[in-house]
Amino acid sequence: MRSPETRSRRTQTRLTIRRRVEGGFQVVRGKQIWIVATPAAGGLRVARGRSTRWFLEKVFEADGTGYVLRAGPRKEAPEAARSTRLPLGAGRELAGTHFVVADGRVFVVMADLNEGLFRLMSWEGFGPYATIVPKSKGFTFEVTPAGTALVDDAELVALLAAELVDDPTRMSGDNDEKEA
Repeated sequence: MRSPETRSRRTQTRLTIRRRVEGGFQVVRGKQIWIVATPAAGGLRVARGRSTRWFLEKVFEADGTGYVLRAGPRKEAPEAARSTRLPLGAGRELAGTHFVVADGRVFVVMADLNEGLFRLMSWEGFGPYATIVPKSKGFTFEVTPAGTALVDDAELVALLAAELVDDPTRMSGDNDEKEA
């Protein structure tokens, strides 16, 4: 049996990402809703806690589609982070999605088709920072020892959540029996 200290640590390194019926998404950390994105004119308003922190808009550019996370609650706010992806078909569009955050870090999500999951990798390091498992009602996002700081990186998590829930074909019931 795991000690309460170990159980607490596991809760802190695992997030659940779910699509909201009315649009947008929510990110749950432990048993608390941590981030909520709700539909707004031209995109999504993203709140962390009780205040709106960011505006998220989908962009279509020559080098692919993606999202821009604005550093404020309006579409006119400066860019804080962005994602870019090229369509790969068969519900695997997330594979190869790149994320650039304000401090210059670059991440990429790669599909592990053998295991039916995705891995969040960094350009600067080796091995995955997080494992993302599709579920019928959303995703679990569990950081590895290398990615423990990511569980507090709300901007990256919000951008990643938008990409994940953007296409319902990414969700799968195959891993539901493993869901806690």
